[in-house]
Amino acid sequence: MKKVKSRRVGLRGFTLLEILVALSILAVALGAILQSFSSGLRSLGAAETHALALMHARSQLAKVGSLIPLEFGEQTGGAGEFEWTVSVRLFESQEEDPVLDAALVPYQLDVTVTWPGGGQVELTTIRVGPAT
Repeated sequence: MKKVKSRRVGLRGFTLLEILVALSILAVALGAILQSFSSGLRSLGAAETHALALMHARSQLAKVGSLIPLEFGEQTGGAGEFEWTVSVRLFESQEEDPVLDAALVPYQLDVTVTWPGGGQVELTTIRVGPAT
């Protein structure tokens, strides 16, 4: 008579230990993926805030000479979470410019936009205007 084997040959399936190891690996991988998505969303929010601040700064530069007078000094204001400062001063060139006459002078315009959290955008340009 043949002996009956206590182990069945050809049984397929996973042991409990193999399933636990697979689930552990899956949990670690999902944690890393979720963390990277979270980081990406934070970066996207920061980029959006920076783009809005840049838009406000450009808008303030466009207003100088029409809504904001082109004269020496500083003006401040705010829009929503953003605070802006427009500074107008005489541009100090390193060399004499024979093209400009005494009636027109170059002004340096500095616009700074800040928002909560320590963010800041600065734009600088030069405009020619009447001498004051």
